[in-house]
Amino acid sequence: MRFVYHPDAGVPVLEIGGETYTHIFKARRHDKRAPLTLCNLTDNHLYTYRITHLDRNKARLELVDSAPCDSCVPCGGGRAAHLIWAIVDPKIVEKTLPTLNELGVSKLTLFFARYSQKPFSPNLSRLHKILTRSCEQCGRSTLLEIEVLPDLESVLSRYGDCVALEFGGVALEGANLIENLRGKSIIIGAEGGFSPDERARLPHKVSVAGELVLRSESACVFAASVLRLL
Repeated sequence: MRFVYHPDAGVPVLEIGGETYTHIFKARRHDKRAPLTLCNLTDNHLYTYRITHLDRNKARLELVDSAPCDSCVPCGGGRAAHLIWAIVDPKIVEKTLPTLNELGVSKLTLFFARYSQKPFSPNLSRLHKILTRSCEQCGRSTLLEIEVLPDLESVLSRYGDCVALEFGGVALEGANLIENLRGKSIIIGAEGGFSPDERARLPHKVSVAGELVLRSESACVFAASVLRLL
């Protein structure tokens, strides 16, 4: 664990309790004599506190130091990585989210496609918790942004220059990766891909993995990995 997330990290005196207290002192068994590093995931700083008081269900901390954190760069060269993912089973999204966070995805847009599993809907508070735990483990000091849009039309009106990962598109090879993907928002379909109507409305399309059929979450991890290297 690189640090502990707390939204108020940075204030001179901080009292923690509840789930955060349990996580630090009961699950992680943090030594009360050791300093504690906190991060608020908004200002790209790490804050070092000393524990001045500890009882059975709360702790009092005093700030002793702060320093900028360099682990917020989202992808290669500091460019933002944006994935647009058709909503699938929330359990799949939750399982994949930490990997996307570790790979430096800056923004994840979720939308309801024709083949999205319904009536599933993202639990944003749960996704936020998953992301904060991921940041604590990998050391990322900025939170991946998540937005939810109602349909493909809303996506295309907001991100008209996106690139769709789709079978039959321009084959991605080493020579054309940068040309086709750098600086682009990448849109990925649900299980089963896009419907014929959606496919006809997609902008520039690229294909991956040859004739192999990727799972929706595998395509997301592939895209995030490529963007990390560009």
